[in-house]
Amino acid sequence: MLAYYLQWHMKQRLAPLFAQDGTQKNRRWSFANVLERLKAIRQERAKLNGIAFDQVTVPEEDQQRILELLKVKL
Repeated sequence: MLAYYLQWHMKQRLAPLFAQDGTQKNRRWSFANVLERLKAIRQERAKLNGIAFDQVTVPEEDQQRILELLKVKL
Protein backbone atom coordinates (compact mmCIF):
# COMPACT_ATOMS: atom_id res chain seq x y z
CA MET A 1 0.00 0.00 0.00
CA LEU A 2 2.84 2.38 0.86
CA ALA A 3 4.54 1.75 -2.50
CA TYR A 4 1.33 2.60 -4.37
CA TYR A 5 0.93 5.77 -2.30
CA LEU A 6 4.49 6.89 -3.07
CA GLN A 7 4.08 6.09 -6.76
CA TRP A 8 0.86 8.12 -6.91
CA HIS A 9 2.52 11.16 -5.30
CA MET A 10 5.57 10.89 -7.57
CA LYS A 11 3.32 10.78 -10.64
CA GLN A 12 1.51 13.89 -9.42
CA ARG A 13 4.77 15.81 -9.07
CA LEU A 14 6.13 14.48 -12.38
CA ALA A 15 2.96 15.44 -14.29
CA PRO A 16 4.68 18.39 -16.07
CA LEU A 17 7.40 16.04 -17.33
CA PHE A 18 4.85 13.55 -18.65
CA ALA A 19 2.68 16.33 -20.14
CA GLN A 20 5.59 17.66 -22.25
CA ASP A 21 6.34 14.19 -23.56
CA GLY A 22 5.13 12.71 -26.84
CA THR A 23 2.47 10.07 -27.22
CA GLN A 24 2.48 6.30 -27.78
CA LYS A 25 5.77 5.18 -29.39
CA ASN A 26 7.20 8.72 -29.35
CA ARG A 27 6.99 8.85 -25.58
CA ARG A 28 10.33 9.17 -23.81
CA TRP A 29 9.18 9.21 -20.22
CA SER A 30 7.34 6.59 -18.24
CA PHE A 31 7.42 5.96 -14.53
CA ALA A 32 9.84 3.07 -15.12
CA ASN A 33 12.16 5.31 -17.19
CA VAL A 34 12.18 7.93 -14.45
CA LEU A 35 13.21 5.31 -11.89
CA GLU A 36 15.98 4.05 -14.20
CA ARG A 37 17.38 7.58 -14.60
CA LEU A 38 17.31 8.11 -10.82
CA LYS A 39 19.08 4.78 -10.21
CA ALA A 40 22.09 6.15 -12.10
CA ILE A 41 22.69 8.76 -9.38
CA ARG A 42 25.17 7.41 -6.85
CA GLN A 43 26.66 8.46 -3.55
CA GLU A 44 29.47 6.33 -2.23
CA ARG A 45 31.94 6.57 0.61
CA ALA A 46 35.48 6.08 -0.68
CA LYS A 47 38.75 5.70 1.18
CA LEU A 48 42.12 6.43 -0.42
CA ASN A 49 45.41 6.44 1.48
CA GLY A 50 43.54 6.60 4.78
CA ILE A 51 41.44 9.59 3.74
CA ALA A 52 37.68 9.00 3.53
CA PHE A 53 35.46 11.11 1.32
CA ASP A 54 32.02 11.02 -0.29
CA GLN A 55 31.83 10.65 -4.04
CA VAL A 56 28.54 11.90 -5.46
CA THR A 57 27.39 11.66 -9.06
CA VAL A 58 26.61 15.01 -10.64
CA PRO A 59 23.07 14.70 -12.00
CA GLU A 60 22.65 15.12 -15.73
CA GLU A 61 20.16 17.67 -17.05
CA ASP A 62 17.21 15.27 -17.25
CA GLN A 63 17.99 13.80 -13.83
CA GLN A 64 18.18 17.29 -12.32
CA ARG A 65 14.79 18.15 -13.84
CA ILE A 66 13.27 15.03 -12.24
CA LEU A 67 14.82 15.86 -8.86
CA GLU A 68 13.50 19.42 -9.06
CA LEU A 69 9.98 18.21 -9.84
CA LEU A 70 10.17 15.77 -6.93
CA LYS A 71 11.57 18.56 -4.71
CA VAL A 72 14.64 16.51 -3.81
CA LYS A 73 18.03 18.05 -3.13
CA LEU A 74 21.23 16.05 -3.17
